[in-house]
Amino acid sequence: MKKITTENLLSNIQYYTEQANLGKIFLYPTDTVYWIWAIPTAKSVEKIYEIKQRDLSKPLSIIAPNKNWIEENFIVPQNFKQILQDSLEKYHWVTFLLERKNPSFLKYVSNNNKIWIRLLKHSFQEFVSKLWEPFITTSANLSWENSADKINIINDKIINQIDYVIDWWKLYWKPSVIIDPFEWTEKWREK
Repeated sequence: MKKITTENLLSNIQYYTEQANLGKIFLYPTDTVYWIWAIPTAKSVEKIYEIKQRDLSKPLSIIAPNKNWIEENFIVPQNFKQILQDSLEKYHWVTFLLERKNPSFLKYVSNNNKIWIRLLKHSFQEFVSKLWEPFITTSANLSWENSADKINIINDKIINQIDYVIDWWKLYWKPSVIIDPFEWTEKWREK
């Protein structure tokens, strides 16, 4: 396990892109909790399930590169870009449950046709956007443990299997807001 900073990640994007493409597993903080991520391949998905000791029937999430990528690959309502803009202004991090246009796209991530798609209001989103690659992601805890908002409480069984740890700031334990874009209304926006 090697510790790096977000600045190091962003200033050496070529190197860390190569590392991600080699199947390396990363651990990073967001405004909420620490998360595990990797570029989605059969091998990296299998490794993350093993690290978390997670039931294979439970899906993983994806951090999307940007809204255009989401629109290219998922079925979204016509006003999706506005919904996304409004929700990111209101919340730090949002999750959409969306149906794939192509059922074989990201087939390793979910065993049905819907995937949890996340976008972050966080500097890590810049890395994902620059690569134009999605990342599988899940909280950095064993399946039966609570999520971790401090790196020193993450189980050693996880830390010992991580290739790169991005250790950064204090987290604020704000959960992701789950949004169904097909049910987004002016009334819902006021919640």
